[in-house]
Amino acid sequence: MSSMSLRATAAGRPARQRTLLVALIALFLLPLVLAWVLVGHWRPSGSAEHGELLVPARPLPQVFITAHALHGRWTLVYLATGPGCDAACRGALYRLRQVRLATGKDIDRVQRLALWLQPADAATRQWLAVEHAGLAGAEAAAGELQPFTAAWPAGGAVGRWIYLVDPLGNLVLRYPADVDAKGILSDLQRLLKLSKIG
Repeated sequence: MSSMSLRATAAGRPARQRTLLVALIALFLLPLVLAWVLVGHWRPSGSAEHGELLVPARPLPQVFITAHALHGRWTLVYLATGPGCDAACRGALYRLRQVRLATGKDIDRVQRLALWLQPADAATRQWLAVEHAGLAGAEAAAGELQPFTAAWPAGGAVGRWIYLVDPLGNLVLRYPADVDAKGILSDLQRLLKLSKIG
């Protein structure tokens, strides 16, 4: 091999090495730079939750948690206007019941709570006893419902939403009252699987 070709090969080697080094650095830095740029500005369209996630989760007042025994289990909450239970109310309570039943072996980790702005009338109480045995129900003042109705930027009118509270008493998700129950179930099953509490 001529001395000229040896010099050309020797001169080309550092250039190739530099190119390889730059490519390796880019391979490791590009994901970091991309993540830094996207953090807080992008959310996948195929978001895992079906409801509206509250970020960060918001703790409910301790007095409220204690009064309604919200510690230790995942709680599906519906706020009813009362004294009756119209079609929207009945549909929401039906969804709560079906979602809890569908959790199967985890059924004891989930409870249901209906809070009434006005006391339920006799016909509604009788209907609840027959159709929704095991549903915890209580009358609540409007101020007690404020942590639910004001938690999200777009407020929530009483009777329009189903809420999910975690076993520590934090408000986590909400769903329109007429939501497909499969969406709530999917989210709840995933949380039950991942959760070490409740």
